[in-house]
Amino acid sequence: MFIAIVGTRFAGKSTVEEYLIKNHQFTPVRLIEPNDGESILEGNIGLANLPGAISSLTVKTSDAQGHKSNKHQSFLSLSPLPSPSIPTVLDSITKRLGHPLCFSSPKDLLLFVTTHWRENFVTCDLDRKTLVDLFFRRPFFMLMNIDAPLIDRFMRCQNFQPTNLEEFVRENDRLVYGTQSLHELWDQVHVNVVNGFPSIDKLHGHLNSLDLLKAEHLRPSWDAYFMVNFTFRPL
Repeated sequence: MFIAIVGTRFAGKSTVEEYLIKNHQFTPVRLIEPNDGESILEGNIGLANLPGAISSLTVKTSDAQGHKSNKHQSFLSLSPLPSPSIPTVLDSITKRLGHPLCFSSPKDLLLFVTTHWRENFVTCDLDRKTLVDLFFRRPFFMLMNIDAPLIDRFMRCQNFQPTNLEEFVRENDRLVYGTQSLHELWDQVHVNVVNGFPSIDKLHGHLNSLDLLKAEHLRPSWDAYFMVNFTFRPL
């Protein structure tokens, strides 16, 4: 599963991401610009600089199929029994580097998560419709929206980036309703979370109740599928 988290400022996106990493062993992934000086200073890396374990792992998975991989191949026809070392390798890399896996282009990221579609990844970097559309047709992709009451988010903002309420509201409107805004993504969201909880523990409890790894979040159950078709069936 690949979960992309979007949402309003200070709604709790990073908290939800951290929950998935710590409680469900998701691997964090990032999109960075090739010449992003800030990313370089923070120690982020590009796909080409990942340790040899990733490239060798990909080669071994392809070799096990007995043929070269086709870039147009459906993910369903990829190795049905991926190497059991995949989770171990990904976990050891992220722990050793102390940073998420970083990619210099959306297509690199798409190729990687598709190749390793049986593993769990999470990101907060697919924040525009043009990016989400690249991944949306993948059956293992989930778009998750995090929101919270405006006053709650404003109070959280004061602890990190003190600002006045008018500036905060203007920035919120730009993010939600401006060019390449969250509003454009609402029809594609699989799971919505309103984080009005008074504590992180309460938020975690709500996330536990959602059972985010359930397949029904990505596609309806058979009962729901047939009920929808029956409801809209012309008389």
